[in-house]
Amino acid sequence: MSTWKIVCVAATLSSTKSNFQSWDQWDQMNGPGGPIGGGGPGNNSTDLLPDPFCQLSVGIGDNVVGTTAILDNTTTPRWNEAITSALSPLTAGQLTSQSTPWAITVQDDDGKDRPELACRVAPQLTASDFVSTDVTFNNVQSCLTLNLHLTCQSP
Repeated sequence: MSTWKIVCVAATLSSTKSNFQSWDQWDQMNGPGGPIGGGGPGNNSTDLLPDPFCQLSVGIGDNVVGTTAILDNTTTPRWNEAITSALSPLTAGQLTSQSTPWAITVQDDDGKDRPELACRVAPQLTASDFVSTDVTFNNVQSCLTLNLHLTCQSP
């Protein structure tokens, strides 16, 4: 029955989406996020990188309970931010099963459209994860790595 805080520490994203397209595209008329155009003022290679954020969702409807800041133009975000809150702690029992579904996603915020999924994990943690407190997921969709840290809030 112990409660745990989940910290989304960092991720490494592939340089392109899983369909091999740029994360963000540049439209000469509309700026970032539009279809590929001839470029425009300020267009450079960093404009094509993702703007990732990490979030925790719980329940059948994937209710978002915590989100990190959006980091602009990077494939190596380092958030080191909690994605659980004091109002919605998760118990060890919840984290070791999917009886109450929970998932962590990394997404690319495009500003105007719906965010694009980089990766989604819906794990069942093990006792050793609570001992080491650091959990890493490798090669999940467009995430080469996703690093989490667990902190016990109450025994």
